[in-house]
Amino acid sequence: MDKLFQQRRQKHMQHMFRYLRLVFNDQFTIAFVFLIGGLGYWYAGFLQTLQYAWWEKFIAMFLMIGLLQFGNLATLLKPADKVFLLPQEINMERYLKAALRHSLWLSLLVQVVGVVCLLPFIEVAFQANFIETLWLIDRKSTRLNSSHKRS
Repeated sequence: MDKLFQQRRQKHMQHMFRYLRLVFNDQFTIAFVFLIGGLGYWYAGFLQTLQYAWWEKFIAMFLMIGLLQFGNLATLLKPADKVFLLPQEINMERYLKAALRHSLWLSLLVQVVGVVCLLPFIEVAFQANFIETLWLIDRKSTRLNSSHKRS
């Protein structure tokens, strides 16, 4: 079953690369680079204009929750597999575990890139330094919790 998943994944990747080569042609790639550069320049300017406000925390949390929604289980099963893989039902657990690992790595990659892009905004929204931002700790709430424990 592991070999079957590897073959399906390889065939799926070849299929995707065939179309990606057509989509990411020269003109689109150049336009995409300028778009990403412009968005990065705007984002840097936007972060400099931000002042601490109550709504920034909600925006940051909403965006992080939105990042968790990306990704789903890609089993790469086909309709005919219902009939032809029925005798291999016992071995399907290995196939589905391989599909789950593959899907989790892809969604993890998207989430890590998204969080890295959000780190400067989180740093401003939560008024935290870089280390606290990496741990997603709100400095004020930790101070409040520690002051309540002392009293």
